[in-house]
Amino acid sequence: MSVMAIYRSAGVDKAKYDAVIKELDSKRAPEPGNLLHLAGFTGPDSIVVIDVWESPEQLEKFGERLVPVLQKHGIPDQTPELVEVYGLIATDGVDRYKAALAPA
Repeated sequence: MSVMAIYRSAGVDKAKYDAVIKELDSKRAPEPGNLLHLAGFTGPDSIVVIDVWESPEQLEKFGERLVPVLQKHGIPDQTPELVEVYGLIATDGVDRYKAALAPA
C-alpha cells in the first residue's frame, strides 16, 4: 500500500531545509521506496512536505535515517499524517521540472 506522508512544521526555513536535503543527498541518491517528494513554504519559516512512499515500512526505515539529521539541524521530529494513496497522475511536465532542478 502506497502512502502519502504529510509534514507541517514551524521553525523550518529554506536554509534548514536545504541543509537537510544536502546531508541526506536526496537529489542525487533518492531513498529506496520514495516515489515523490514535494516541499513548499506557507511563510518564511513554515514548511509543508509531502512524500509518497511505496509502503509505510519504507517510510519508517527512512525515518531511522532522517530523525538524527533533523535533530542535528534543530528541527523537531514530528509524526507525519499518513494517507493511503488512491491515485497518482504524473505528466511529462514532471520530467521537465526535474531536469530543470537537477544538480550540476
